[in-house]
Amino acid sequence: MPRWPVASRLSAALLTLLALGMPGLAAAEWRARAGATVGEMSQYGYLGAELPLSDDPRHGLVQRVWLDWQNYDYNARGTSLDVSGPSASYALGYQDSGDAGRWAAYAGLRYRDAKQRPAKPKSEAVDQSLQLGFRFEGELRLSPRWRAGGDLTTYPASKGYTARGRMLRDIGRGLSLGPELAVEGDTDYNAQQLGIVVDGLKPTPNLNMAAKTGVQRDDEGDLGWFLGVEFTRRF
Repeated sequence: MPRWPVASRLSAALLTLLALGMPGLAAAEWRARAGATVGEMSQYGYLGAELPLSDDPRHGLVQRVWLDWQNYDYNARGTSLDVSGPSASYALGYQDSGDAGRWAAYAGLRYRDAKQRPAKPKSEAVDQSLQLGFRFEGELRLSPRWRAGGDLTTYPASKGYTARGRMLRDIGRGLSLGPELAVEGDTDYNAQQLGIVVDGLKPTPNLNMAAKTGVQRDDEGDLGWFLGVEFTRRF
């Protein structure tokens, strides 16, 4: 069943984001992001910012600051184990964008304070608190109505990775709709997630929202539902 503590972390993230977006703040060239996925198999919440280091926000060096929290279960030697905890990361990268789309690539460090219950057996993924990571993301406009995007984050020391891809179609009034596939794993655990995404929702004029729902599959082959939201605010 879902671990609802992630909801409180999402609430804090959204309050912070909305506070940043209050009217009267001067525009700046950076982007804040927040969101969460709550499901039967795993939960995830995040709050982050991407801050360009050049005068041109569409091209050049960019730094990425990220805070998140995750919970999931996996099976090892016949024992069901629960992993949960926060992590913080800082990465430096390069981004480029134009009419056809955008891309970015990052390298940085993540500190993860994950707890595993029961504490044994030994887990390479959980025990390695500080790890070097790489991230690649992009989006391509295929036609006036269609666009495809995705991202890949990997931590070679623990063989950890998360990958996501989505295909969205413009359905009018600034909204886009389409499927999304996500996979994640490490030396202990792997899972998949398939859903449908609605992007372009506008809770406020300057705040973009995406909502999604679908099914999760864990490393034992069990299925469960999930709900997710994503918020983006440019300054």
